[in-house]
Amino acid sequence: MDNKVSVIIPCYNQAHYLNESVSSVLAQTYTNWECIIVNDGSTDNTESVALAFTEKDSRIKYIEKENGGLSSARNKGLDEATGDYIQFLDSDDMITSDKFITSLKNGNDADVIISGFKMFSKDKPGISLPFKLSENDFNFNSILIGWDVQFVFPPHSGIFKSYLFENLRFNETLGAREDWLMWLEIYRKDIKTVFIDEPLALYRSSSDSMSQKRFLMDQSLVAVYKIVYSYLSLEQKDMFFKKVMGSFEKVLIDYSILLNTTRQSKSYRLGNFFVRNFNKITKLKK
Repeated sequence: MDNKVSVIIPCYNQAHYLNESVSSVLAQTYTNWECIIVNDGSTDNTESVALAFTEKDSRIKYIEKENGGLSSARNKGLDEATGDYIQFLDSDDMITSDKFITSLKNGNDADVIISGFKMFSKDKPGISLPFKLSENDFNFNSILIGWDVQFVFPPHSGIFKSYLFENLRFNETLGAREDWLMWLEIYRKDIKTVFIDEPLALYRSSSDSMSQKRFLMDQSLVAVYKIVYSYLSLEQKDMFFKKVMGSFEKVLIDYSILLNTTRQSKSYRLGNFFVRNFNKITKLKK
């Protein structure tokens, strides 16, 4: 087992987390890897933190680019990667020390090897997930319909054969939901998946980051739905439209209850966003 794993760590003003993220790569019991830190135009001390790691280990590489967003930084890392496998890792997340060895030993030459993941925060080292992943979740229709409803899984839960990204990149026009679109694009192909039911990926949860991610996801909702809807079969379009309308119905009901609450509340603003874009979503069916 001598396959090389390319780890891509995009970083934008998160130098305070970068040490933990890169250290989790250095701690891997599997040693044939490279780690590409992509500084996406940070204004903090990301550069000095990253360069300290490059001096410590020659497998760690550092790249600077103008700020272009998370997808742009990941794509730059993909351009530079030389490994047989790709491991994405955001600068505020981590992986367990046995993720590479466990994944590659159990991968059975799979195209995508996905592990479970565990959420954590500053005060809570382990946060229980409200769902449990299974083998049945890793196919196109399940990800299309079940995402955000029954489950989600972050990119760093997977290790991907690099050939999957020969003609695939993250969509740089989206402020969020690019992860979901990436999973869908991959599972449009006829690929083999192995699921390891162990939490080998660690996903950081914080109130600030979650609020920002939710705002970006709301803004990207209509755009990503249009992209996905364009390449679905008629049967898939029908399933997807029912999912979207079901989600909107719930939000609109909740929104009607909130009409008498302060207009500055996050719940009110979220409901207002869905109301404003309801007609745009319904037009997908036409």
